[in-house]
Amino acid sequence: MTHRFLVASRALSSREVTLPDDVARQLSRVLRARAGERIVLFTGDGSECEAELTLVTPARVTARLGEARAPATELSGELAVAIAVLKGEKLDWVVQKLTELGVSRVQFLHTTRTVALTREDRWDRRLERLQRITREAAEQCGGVRLPKVWGPLELRRFLVRETQDPNQNTICCLDPTGPHRFRDILVPTCPPRLTLLCGPEGGFTPEELSQVDDVGGHRVALG
Repeated sequence: MTHRFLVASRALSSREVTLPDDVARQLSRVLRARAGERIVLFTGDGSECEAELTLVTPARVTARLGEARAPATELSGELAVAIAVLKGEKLDWVVQKLTELGVSRVQFLHTTRTVALTREDRWDRRLERLQRITREAAEQCGGVRLPKVWGPLELRRFLVRETQDPNQNTICCLDPTGPHRFRDILVPTCPPRLTLLCGPEGGFTPEELSQVDDVGGHRVALG
């Protein structure tokens, strides 16, 4: 298995690079890597490159970069998931799995039946943690793009913002009573931008489902 690491774009500015301190620590102290071993570096924008370690010490790790490449590991279109805030570690798990599935954006929602309400002044720290989770998940699963993770908005505000976007955006809301199936929306062609709404543990209220209808969203049932 080739180990993969997310780095800033500026870290790949030349063929011979000194790796960032956090990556160097991981390689030298945790993985016990040696000169001559190969790793993969990616910047989260869709590209990656293989690199050969040329120096590994506790204080400094350097590498020689290969050619950049853009592997076809991501979804062909843009998939955003807007999900009601969940309790405890469930949120961490959801963000991890959505990253592994290749979503481009995760938006949290405050809905009528949302149970977990986090104070606004705590969200900055929580978002930092969740963004770290996306990084670790992308490194593990072979992804080359990192999703953006956004703090909670009320459902109505989110729908207004999404429908004001001049680019085509298809909105689907998961609803057990929905009249549509995904095949109705995704076949024969998949929309270039798809936003999937996931409700809280108690589901969306009838009023919230009406808001989705009002903006031209599709209420879809999984089965």
